[in-house]
Amino acid sequence: MDTIAVRMPKSSVFLSVIKKFGKPIAAPSANESGYISSTKAIHVFHSFKKKIDLIIDSGQSDFGLESTIIDLSSNKIILKRPGIIDIESLEVFIGKKIYESKTNTKKPNSPGQFLKHYSPITPLKLNVKLPKDGDAFLGFGKLNFNHNPSLNLSKKGDLNEAAFNLFNFLRKLDKLNKNNISVYPIPKKGIGKAINERLARAECK
Repeated sequence: MDTIAVRMPKSSVFLSVIKKFGKPIAAPSANESGYISSTKAIHVFHSFKKKIDLIIDSGQSDFGLESTIIDLSSNKIILKRPGIIDIESLEVFIGKKIYESKTNTKKPNSPGQFLKHYSPITPLKLNVKLPKDGDAFLGFGKLNFNHNPSLNLSKKGDLNEAAFNLFNFLRKLDKLNKNNISVYPIPKKGIGKAINERLARAECK
């Protein structure tokens, strides 16, 4: 690649690691490529076990989703990966229009661009309003039915809470070895766009 992505983390623990080291750090994602992202130290441990020497545990990720990535290498500002900072907020901050990138499966030039990504082992089904018996269910908002087993990303319909819980809950449901993980529709607004983008890639076979 002829470009690099530069990121300043918010985590006070990781900022102290950078300060202690005194130089930029190349830090790839702490999870196996293609599988559900890690948001807790225990997720990292289960992914790598003895393949790495040290895990620094600073608690669960504050936001749950990966960073927003924008490409500034041309005249147009391109959104490479939606994240916790939504495109509307970025456009207000930058003062310019941001264009959405098309997925490049042959030669991705940014993290998270493969069609299949963030995927559980259990098949995922999206926009399911009534799950079938034998399926695990990932809900959102106030629902008028019960299903077992199920987890709710946010009973009060808070998209930020849903983003915080997304990967952790997917990992929990994946461990149950059900026929499918059925996911209730998530609003496609604000950070909901990033949540739906992750789920769409996770659904790909």
